[in-house]
Amino acid sequence: MICFHIHQTIEKYLKGFLIYNGVGYKRIHDLEELAKACSDIDSEFLNYLDECSTITEYYFESRYPLGDIIDYPLEEVKESLDFAYKIIDFIDDKIKADN
Repeated sequence: MICFHIHQTIEKYLKGFLIYNGVGYKRIHDLEELAKACSDIDSEFLNYLDECSTITEYYFESRYPLGDIIDYPLEEVKESLDFAYKIIDFIDDKIKADN
C-alpha cells in the first residue's frame, strides 16, 4: 500500500507544479505523462521520466489488481521513496526559485 501512496504524493506534486504555472492538466494518473507536461515548462523534468513510469505501475496494480495484493520488495519500496523525496525537493526548489 505504501507504493500506492508514494505514487499519489508524486502525482499531487506534479499537478501542483502545473497549477502553480497556470497550466491545466488531463485527469490522469500517469506520472510519466504529467512529468512530460511539466517538461514543457522546465525541460529538467525529462530526467525523471523513467522513475515516473515505474511508479505509475504501482497505481494501476493497486487500484486494479489482477490477483493477490502485490508485496513489493523492501529495496524497491526504499528506492521509490527516495525518488519521491528527490522529485518533491526538485519541485519545491523550482517554486522557491520563482519567488
